[in-house]
Parts: sequence; C-alpha cells; structure tokens
Amino acid sequence: FQHIHLPQMFSKKELSYRNKKYLEIIKQSDTIVVSSQDSLKDLKKFAPGYEKKSKILRFVSQPDDSYYQLDESDKDRLKEKYNIEDNFFYIPNQLWKHKNHMLVFEAVNLLKKDNIEISIVCSGYQDDYRNKSYVHELKSFIEKNKLNHNIKLLGLVDYKDVFTLIKFSKAVINPSLFEGWSSTVEECKSVGKNMILSDLGVHKEQYPEATFFDRYNALSLKNVLKNYSHETINYSKKVLSERTKEFADNYVEIAKEVIQTNLNK
Repeated sequence: FQHIHLPQMFSKKELSYRNKKYLEIIKQSDTIVVSSQDSLKDLKKFAPGYEKKSKILRFVSQPDDSYYQLDESDKDRLKEKYNIEDNFFYIPNQLWKHKNHMLVFEAVNLLKKDNIEISIVCSGYQDDYRNKSYVHELKSFIEKNKLNHNIKLLGLVDYKDVFTLIKFSKAVINPSLFEGWSSTVEECKSVGKNMILSDLGVHKEQYPEATFFDRYNALSLKNVLKNYSHETINYSKKVLSERTKEFADNYVEIAKEVIQTNLNK
C-alpha cells in the first residue's frame, strides 16, 4: 500500500493500475495475507469490509550460522575490501526515493557543521525506475557538502558481505518513508542487531526495542546519531527458533483454513 501513503512517487498510470489490480485481487481471494497489523489498517481503508477475510503473517528471516562465527579477521577483510573505517553506521537499503537516504545525508551534514564527523556506509541497487535522477541528487549532495569522507555508496555487494557489514556496524539505520514488513529490520532482529529506525508504525510494531527518529526531520536523526551508544539487543537463537515456529504454525493454520473453505464450497 505504499502508493496510498506516497502517491507523489508514482505516475497517474501506475496509481490507477495498482488501485484497480489490488482491489481485483482482494475481491477474488479466498484469504488475504498481510504482513503486519499496520498493513491490515491500510487494507481496511483501501477495501472496507474485506479485512474480514484477512490474516496477518509476519515472516521471520533466517540468518546463516556463519554470522555468529564472524571475527576481527572478517572485519579487517571488510574494511580493506571496501575502504571503510571503524565505527560506521550501515544502511543496506536500495537507493530508492522512499528509502529516504537524503534525510540521513542531511543529518550527517548538520553534524559536520558542528565539527562532528561520523561515517555512513550504504549498499544497494543504485537506480529507481520511478525517479531516475534520485541517485544523481544524492551524489551531488555528497559532493556539494564535501561528505565523501563521511558517506560511502558501495552499490550492490555480495550478500555475505551484507551480514558482515551488519555485524560490525555501530548500528543499522532504516530511514524509510514506507515499509511493509522490512527484510532489513527482520534480518537485524533475527541476529539481535541494534537499529535506528524511522518512526513508522510498522517499524515500531516490528522492532520496538530499536531507537526511533522523526522520518521527516533531519535534526531529529542528528540528535540520535550525535551521542549514539547502544549494546546489541538480546535476541538469542532460542528466541529466533521460537519466532520461526510461531510463523510456521501460523502459516499452516492459514493454509488449512483456505483448503477447508474450498472443500466446503
């Protein structure tokens, strides 16, 4: 339902297509599966009455066991490979406009003006089909404000390096203006990585232990980053196993109900 919250990021043609196609799918479905309580609220507004046949299914990311074996030698390899320094914050989102990188860069610039230097490392696909100039705007902002030393755009990286960057970052940031059930947040939650998140309702639902900031206010994020200090959140493998079983049981129940509904027709 991103197009409902951020219509300015879509063409009129795509808005029309999404509204028509989504409503068609909702009407034809036996059961509607949504990823969060937050998205259920959107469904109620988008297609009133159809929330009665909806179910919430929150997926759980499964980190590779190798994450827990990462050590200082892996950190040194990472720093050399990407030419990054210690104490960096990491943003693993694609460089799409709704992911809100610009606000982070503005916060970094505000800190720099106060003679506070921090490091931001970004990875992800550097193209947005809805806004072809966006990545250029980000790079121009970095150049104009002399933030090349503070902000590194790595582009696409090996998936194993994503988890290494997560592991050794000071914190992972997701500044997004909209999310469904964020895979970035879910991956960090599964390994107990501390995060700094935009104040979306779904972020607070997904990872209430995170630190939050106003997604439209660079000063809000600046104040969070200025003196940020946070220990790893205690999400053990046992907690992950329990969450995974809960997801699996929920999935099976939804599938059984859909099958039984069709058998009774």
